[in-house]
Amino acid sequence: MRTSIKSIIAAIIVITSSAFANAATTDKNLNTAESTIHEYIDGITLGRTENLEELFTENFKRNTPGKGVVHSHTKAQVINFLKQNKNLKQNCKTQYNVIEQSAQFALAQIEMKYPDFTKVEYVQLCREGNGWKINQVTTTYR
Repeated sequence: MRTSIKSIIAAIIVITSSAFANAATTDKNLNTAESTIHEYIDGITLGRTENLEELFTENFKRNTPGKGVVHSHTKAQVINFLKQNKNLKQNCKTQYNVIEQSAQFALAQIEMKYPDFTKVEYVQLCREGNGWKINQVTTTYR
């Protein structure tokens, strides 16, 4: 009887521990503008798609230049695209710089250097509650 009770307690501890471990690895730290930028960079350059919905505001907009036209994409469109490219690693070197930051707003420049061109994204973030979210991304190419 004691062996059965010990086995049940041990099983509960293992299940509880693994549940907490999984929660810790899937929850994203978006408490600072820089941590939100890091999560975004991981999403677009490494294909990491966990918790993408948490990165963007509801009215998020992405602007990308085309042939004489600027194409705008919504949060749902961007998330759908990133999820379709899950785990796809970009062949680029990435660096970023926070251009401006206040208590409620931040603007960052992300450069993704590919072998033949450089993609530059200007990422606008805002504070929402206790965290930071991206509300606009504008892309240019060099």
